[in-house]
Amino acid sequence: METDEENAAILQSIASALKDEAILIFTTLNGLFPLSQNLNAFYADAKTEEGSTCTSTGFDLCTLRDHNTTTFTDDDGQEHTIISSERYYLPTELRTLLAGLGFTKVEFFGAHLGAFSRKNPLSQTDFEMLVVAKKELSSLTLVNLYTQACKAPLSEAYKLILKTLTLCGRELQKHLPESEVSGIYPGYLDMSYIALIPPNLKKRQLKLALVYVHEKGAFELWLAGRNRSIQAQVREELRGKLPSPYMLVEEAKGEDAIVQLRLGPLTDFTDMNLLIGKLCAMMHTMLQDLQPLLS
Repeated sequence: METDEENAAILQSIASALKDEAILIFTTLNGLFPLSQNLNAFYADAKTEEGSTCTSTGFDLCTLRDHNTTTFTDDDGQEHTIISSERYYLPTELRTLLAGLGFTKVEFFGAHLGAFSRKNPLSQTDFEMLVVAKKELSSLTLVNLYTQACKAPLSEAYKLILKTLTLCGRELQKHLPESEVSGIYPGYLDMSYIALIPPNLKKRQLKLALVYVHEKGAFELWLAGRNRSIQAQVREELRGKLPSPYMLVEEAKGEDAIVQLRLGPLTDFTDMNLLIGKLCAMMHTMLQDLQPLLS
């Protein structure tokens, strides 16, 4: 990908999807290779019979990225040029990244096209490396990951999210004095929320919740009911009537929403007043849109 952050996010998503004891196998460019080999000499030797050529325009030792240009001719005789920035990884980098995601055993081998094998130890002459990592979230690994998270400014970020929700609640109460605003539900790093309960929703035993979903790093608005029976009744009442962008949420284990609105990239906390204003405005809009459907 274009950035190290995107590459790390991909690995994190994969790790989250894998079960404990799973094995992850992938290939990547070997950072040991350009530190000891001439890339342009390698590209010249690797020139294909079809006429594809690659030329390095500069290898950055600080970022371990090779900036190169590939030229090839397609079946219609048209010449094409692709400019790339390719990231090479050192084994130590990958070991640290994977260990932080719960992979306890990480092995590196030379990646030989069509002949991947543990019998090929990784060396500086291998253009690509084969990585084999085993995920094992043992009790010790879990505690270590928790300790690492505590060393980061986790508590400050958590407090900032709760502060945002609290200030939103105050703002809503100020502009909607006839409505009830619940106390904040902090959650356990899964979701945190406040709920707005105007008179028309209170009669139906409903509430509009402003929810921060920690795993997604995003705010959502949920229309929720007091219990499963009310949720089921209102869900059927609204089926086929919701305008875009509202989504009807089907009944499922652990699902509390009847209607959901994903607010998109609103998690810029640098301007707190602007963020709170946008969140409150969207809650007002959702109330206005749903009120005719619930009367």
